[in-house]
Amino acid sequence: MSNDKPASSYDLSEGRRIVERLQRGEANGPEPSNGYVRFRARRPAGAPSVSTPAPAAPAPDFAWPEASRGSAGWSPVLAWCRQVASADAGFVLDAHGLLVVCDGAVDSAQTEAIGSRLIIAFEQADRMREGEAAGVIHVQLEGGWLTGLRIPIEEGRALTVALLASAPLSNPLVERLREVLTKKAAGF
Repeated sequence: MSNDKPASSYDLSEGRRIVERLQRGEANGPEPSNGYVRFRARRPAGAPSVSTPAPAAPAPDFAWPEASRGSAGWSPVLAWCRQVASADAGFVLDAHGLLVVCDGAVDSAQTEAIGSRLIIAFEQADRMREGEAAGVIHVQLEGGWLTGLRIPIEEGRALTVALLASAPLSNPLVERLREVLTKKAAGF
């Protein structure tokens, strides 16, 4: 609508002009090919983030006990992740969304429900990022936070790790967890 006079939502002639302009392809910009808008906003350098948690002490090293070797070794790795993240629960899903291991105050029915939605959230985030894979998602839930980590295992496939904690995990902690989980996923 024009800026020279007050516009009315009942002005049919102005509405027709807008429709004609849009039909000619004179919209405000090209529509994204994937149907999602890419978020391009950037915070000014040095500006504090309202949502960034306070820096935490670095996570201790994972000792890699013998019990952590092989496919059965996910339990001690997940228990360590829960401990350093102060998480109430955690679980790991394979590339097909099937439960590998869960630990803490969560049962297998909850892991399936939360896990399937988390995998879909990652897929949606990928579409918003124009093919760039999202590696971490934080979701505020009633009574806590769900942090989802995607750990690549081979081209196009990944494990999904979920941790339920009272606060979102700090970036340094997330990166430390990703290091340990990536090493485990690589076959340690």
